[in-house]
Amino acid sequence: AVVSTQSGHYGRGRENVAFCPYDCPEPTVYLPDGATPVPTCLNRDPEKTGTVAGCFCPEGQFLQDGLCVEASGCKCLYEGHIYDNGETIKKKKVPTATLR
Repeated sequence: AVVSTQSGHYGRGRENVAFCPYDCPEPTVYLPDGATPVPTCLNRDPEKTGTVAGCFCPEGQFLQDGLCVEASGCKCLYEGHIYDNGETIKKKKVPTATLR
């Protein structure tokens, strides 16, 4: 189904519509056939299972806590806990580690 820009009626021929039916918040972009699932910080290259129209993070950015971030802004998952990128953790019997 398609929304006509003049009448607001639904019809066939969506590929001919010259407007974007989505108001995507910055910095997301509208894609008529965005891959699902979407790349996230915890899974940057998920196996594509389908496509859907909608608002997506720009190329090279990943979904983290509902926001689009560069890889350097991704948080780290370590032993079941989420840490900020660059956060230092101290573990018993293990040298101090900085997460990246």
